[in-house]
Amino acid sequence: MPILDWPYCWLQLASESGVDELVEVADSMMRRKNPLTTKNALADAVASRPRMAGLARARTALSLSREGTDSIPETDLRLLLVRAGLPTPVVNLTIVDSTGRIVYILDLAYEEWKVAVEYDGAYHVGDRTQMYNDASRRRVLEDLGWRIITVTSADMIHDPDGVVTSVRRAIFGR
Repeated sequence: MPILDWPYCWLQLASESGVDELVEVADSMMRRKNPLTTKNALADAVASRPRMAGLARARTALSLSREGTDSIPETDLRLLLVRAGLPTPVVNLTIVDSTGRIVYILDLAYEEWKVAVEYDGAYHVGDRTQMYNDASRRRVLEDLGWRIITVTSADMIHDPDGVVTSVRRAIFGR
């Protein structure tokens, strides 16, 4: 039996935190590997405490949160794209080849347009094996017709508008 009520803990943060921070925490609690809670449980916590401080922020954050995420930078990237008016991308879409073998799990995907948005953190730079594996998988994805847009922390800090423009062009051609 858990000692903490994770959804209630998250809800308590709403009185002091901004929407983005609440989304980051919610996504982290519902991560793909070893999640602590579910979106339904968070929704139940919000519904069961109608007078709690920060409830409007919690509701907004809940609408933006997604289960099955992997990292806060990926969450921040998704928020950037959605706030720029782009459709909400699918989180961690599994791509299989013609034999049914898993080729890749895409950080963010626009399946309808075959556009993948991949966040590459620092671990991609320092690990030669990771770099080779990424390049090989991306080649296979491109062979399957996917357009891959790679985003780094520098892009998020120094050129977020450029990131949005690249994704918008890949999806809509403008």
